[in-house]
Amino acid sequence: MLFSTSLLAVVTSLAAGVAAAGRPANTTICDFYTTAVFKENNSTNQRALVAAVVNRAATGNTTANPMLTGILNPGTFNNAPMDITPFFFAQLNSTNTGGGAGFSVSFVDGGGLAALKAGMPATDTTSNQFTLFTHLYAYFGSVLGCSGYSSAGYPPYIGKPSMFEVHKFMGLKETEIGYFNEQVGLSALSLGVTADDQTIIVNLLNSVFNNQCGPKTTIIKAQGAQLQSFCLDATCPKAKNATDAQCKKYPMEPKPQKHSSTAASSMCSLTSTMASSASSKAISATTTSKAMTTTMSSKSMSSSSSMSGSSKTSMSGAAAGSSSSSFTFSSTTKATGATAAPDMVGNATATTSLPAMQTTNAAPHTAAFGSLLVGVAALVLAL
Repeated sequence: MLFSTSLLAVVTSLAAGVAAAGRPANTTICDFYTTAVFKENNSTNQRALVAAVVNRAATGNTTANPMLTGILNPGTFNNAPMDITPFFFAQLNSTNTGGGAGFSVSFVDGGGLAALKAGMPATDTTSNQFTLFTHLYAYFGSVLGCSGYSSAGYPPYIGKPSMFEVHKFMGLKETEIGYFNEQVGLSALSLGVTADDQTIIVNLLNSVFNNQCGPKTTIIKAQGAQLQSFCLDATCPKAKNATDAQCKKYPMEPKPQKHSSTAASSMCSLTSTMASSASSKAISATTTSKAMTTTMSSKSMSSSSSMSGSSKTSMSGAAAGSSSSSFTFSSTTKATGATAAPDMVGNATATTSLPAMQTTNAAPHTAAFGSLLVGVAALVLAL
């Protein structure tokens, strides 16, 4: 069902009123923008919002403001050409399927970019693409502090706990991870998130994942503290206070080789690394596929691996000296936190203190926010 102009005007007015006041320090990014767009802040609407950000980050949108090329397209990063598509299009033996070496896996085997642009994770619930994108929806729901995360309408992330283990055979460089994170931030910005909130998202992703030798950090509460750094090139920066003992926990694997065949290995099952639960698939099929296939305007959400476990949270780090580090999302800006010295022995978990946030009441990008409403509000009538 298409979204009516009159209803859009009402929703836009309500959302603008919420956003104009700025995001309160005790309101997470997910909850704030879900309320602004849908009015009703529930788990189903939260998941729809996060899915929109993830899908656009993957596919890009050249008519958005700002425009973005998308993770699944070649682009530029820091004014230099960037292309990480080989990791997703089965061109490299880079996926950890549970063995001692990487395998070639296609993550666009369920309808590819067309399915994502239509608002779905994939057209085939048994595909690697479906598994990857439903996991991304869940993971970023925790990242953005969705209060409905891990509920009936928003299944939790159940993939491999350690992002280092997931990415260990990819040999990723700082610029490659930086490009991925930048596209996520640009997607959020183009859909109406403020520049301050975009900065928070990108800085958080880079601080946790885009370095070497980081201490164990709790991202998904139920999974506990895990090795999360996955910048695995020799040129990658080291995490603050990293030690040789900590770095030894991150064995460097050889760079992935190009895949020489497009045979069966390119479609290798991900059950050992990213097994998806039946409930997750059922909800994705009945919620995302149904809700997101509605026709959208050119500025709608036509159109991304990897954080806090509690349902309602605010951005904070574990105090230095605690048994593990964890974090959750809430307020705006950069900050000045410290990182505790990594565990030198390997018995106890090293801790990290994420930046202490300073709240600001930033005005939203109204034009982009209206663009978000056009697309997301259309989903309301399709649910």
